[in-house]
Amino acid sequence: MEDGRPLLVRAETAGPPPWEGAAAAVPLVVRGPGFAPAERAALPGAGCALLDGSGADAVALARAVHAADPALQVVIVAPEGERARI
Repeated sequence: MEDGRPLLVRAETAGPPPWEGAAAAVPLVVRGPGFAPAERAALPGAGCALLDGSGADAVALARAVHAADPALQVVIVAPEGERARI
């Protein structure tokens, strides 16, 4: 993806977060703990990676995104009640 729009990265097992429509982000569904080549190819050129902080795997997914593309900014979006957990 080369247009600088944010990616909404989520695990295949997670449903879309309630704020997905308002984020104007391109969805990227990850089908495993790492990134397949096609998933990894979507990371360069993205403005940032948005992750849903209400899921239990948000921090692990953020680490996986960082490992796949260390230059990409990762933002965990979480409701106020979930912020202390993260």
